[in-house]
Amino acid sequence: MCRSILAALVILFSLSNSDNANSATLRGGVLKSTLQGRVLNLSTQVGTLPIRYRANGTMSGNSAKLAKYVGFSNDRGRWWVSGSRLCQRWQKLFDKKTICYSLSKSGNNISWSGGGRSGSARLSN
Repeated sequence: MCRSILAALVILFSLSNSDNANSATLRGGVLKSTLQGRVLNLSTQVGTLPIRYRANGTMSGNSAKLAKYVGFSNDRGRWWVSGSRLCQRWQKLFDKKTICYSLSKSGNNISWSGGGRSGSARLSN
């Protein structure tokens, strides 16, 4: 089951890269303050996947479309900033492994890469 979940997520998160020409790499406190209390709406091949980043270091994601690929529609986990990278560990996704990402921001548009994947997202409240 874990391999099928990981395979589905690789497909789900195979995203197109956005133009980084006018973006700034997010680091440390700026990265943390950019995400805490906000929702990062990941652009995926099956639609938008919203991830809510709470100030207390918890996160949650909920998408009915996700259930079709991984067998569940929501997950929770922890997030933190390590240097210039966003690290997160879900309770179910990615075999509960920690994955860290680099993020760049242009307006409310986010480009991210890490864990062998990259893509785009949009910040909202």
